[in-house]
Amino acid sequence: MARAYATGSAWKRWQQELRPLLTMRRVRARLAPRPYGRLPRMVVNGFPKAGTHLLVRCVLVLGGQHQVDLVYLHRRLRERVTRDSLLPPGEGVPLGIGNPTYFPTHEVERQLAGMWDGEFAAGHIPYSDVFAGLLEKHGIKSLLILRDPRDTVVSLHYFILSHPDSSRHFHLTRTLRTPEEQLLAVINGVETTNERGPVHLRSIGERVASVMSWLKTPLNYTTRFERLVGPQGGGAEEAQQAEIAGIARHLGLSLATDQVRVVGAKLFGQGSKTFRKGQIGGWREHFKEEHKAAFKRVAGQYLIELGYERDLNW
Repeated sequence: MARAYATGSAWKRWQQELRPLLTMRRVRARLAPRPYGRLPRMVVNGFPKAGTHLLVRCVLVLGGQHQVDLVYLHRRLRERVTRDSLLPPGEGVPLGIGNPTYFPTHEVERQLAGMWDGEFAAGHIPYSDVFAGLLEKHGIKSLLILRDPRDTVVSLHYFILSHPDSSRHFHLTRTLRTPEEQLLAVINGVETTNERGPVHLRSIGERVASVMSWLKTPLNYTTRFERLVGPQGGGAEEAQQAEIAGIARHLGLSLATDQVRVVGAKLFGQGSKTFRKGQIGGWREHFKEEHKAAFKRVAGQYLIELGYERDLNW
């Protein structure tokens, strides 16, 4: 659910104080030489724990400028939030995949329309006709990164455990006894409340389902973590180069082979607060038979549709 907004004096003061500084920074960035050519306005979208930072890094190396953080939009605008005013699901634009929040359409459009050429918004964005319509209306290109959903649940499990102040951490560590039970909860989803607050976590099947329509949307290019991560993350250099070239073409750039190699050499690394390991196939070290059975039940068909498995015999 989303919170409706109310203008507050603290928010106005923040805008007045920082706007000149931010505008100057944007102007300098716009005047800086473009390493590979002019870029459009973009949305960089990542399935949670699928390598969003990797795709963001790729766009930055290509010359993009990060302008809007849709992951933390609600935190950035918290001075304008009234806790008792909520938008029901289905109204507005959903942002967030694990626990979507519905924001007023005009607020999201204002953020997108305010970007300049070469700037991008980044977030975890489920598909919606409303959001896709806003991108088409304003001529904004979309990029999405996916990863084997089994690896994403393992990474999400670690991520939750690394944030001890969250209600999700409290649920996993105080209610469930073992790491195996915790991982099973991340696969199946959680809907409860504890002393830290509500715990809303969709099943992995619901999370994957929420982005599948992006794969058929012409203004979107879908890449895969396994192909973009390159040799340092257990991938292949040839696949990485092909993905970088594909992303560049989608953004209207034409890179020579040596330029693609330069971009690839700068991608992998621990430049994100949420970066943990960045390897392929780590789920095999964590999945027991109960995890496989649960995953097949809630999301097995998506593994087939995404090409990670041929059938359910894995």
